[in-house]
Amino acid sequence: MVCKHCYSRGESPASLGLEDVRKIIEAFPVTALNLGTGENGLHPNLADILDYLHDRSIKLSLTSNGYSVNVLDERRLRYFHDIDISIDFPTRGGHDEFRGAGAFDTAIRAIERCLAAGVKTSVVACMMNTNYHMLPRFFPLIDHYGVNLRIGVNLRINVYKEEFKEVVLGGCTVEVQARHITQDQLGTLRQEPGVEVVAEQSGDSNGDDVHALVVHGTNVRNRIDSILRALSGAEILVFRVKEPSLEDAYVRIVGGEALKT
Repeated sequence: MVCKHCYSRGESPASLGLEDVRKIIEAFPVTALNLGTGENGLHPNLADILDYLHDRSIKLSLTSNGYSVNVLDERRLRYFHDIDISIDFPTRGGHDEFRGAGAFDTAIRAIERCLAAGVKTSVVACMMNTNYHMLPRFFPLIDHYGVNLRIGVNLRINVYKEEFKEVVLGGCTVEVQARHITQDQLGTLRQEPGVEVVAEQSGDSNGDDVHALVVHGTNVRNRIDSILRALSGAEILVFRVKEPSLEDAYVRIVGGEALKT
């Protein structure tokens, strides 16, 4: 495999046999071990190595494009405490174009096998300048399967799906223009957890008071219904939800330096 974004691309392939693994485990106080990328399922002695590690009560995790999960029998699949499945694009076409035909279906089949076996599962995506704008489209996928999303940006950033929506992307903003908003309604809005309200009052051509509100904060996305209830009775002229700039979030995460694929 020659994934375009892999840091080990171009290195000479090498692998450890069962005896090599034994020597390492006996030489160090190993209690947990991650079998990283490179598809361990291609190793001819993987079953024996897994049996040995399991017998030593070593906590195992695995990162895979799905292939290794799909070739393991169910008993050995259950050896793993958690498994990350690599999906870099949230659509079959995009992921297959990047990693090869059938890659998306292989990954989905692996997720389903992990969940059926009761293994904690995450989708891991490498954020690049070719896919960062598509990251929100992972939400239906991870919500459907009830798994977490892990984001890699050269350095590793691990986030759960809700944290990604509210912390990495930042909260959305609601812009409101309305007539007949009372001070009590403004007070109710300002009491919403994680919400900040900036209000300006002016008059319209009929002499009626018009409030222009900007409601923002890390919890606004989850409070849209509450905001509308708080404004019940007011005459809403404009109600606009503005999502955060994903490009800004991307630049913030990678320190302003665009990643190259």
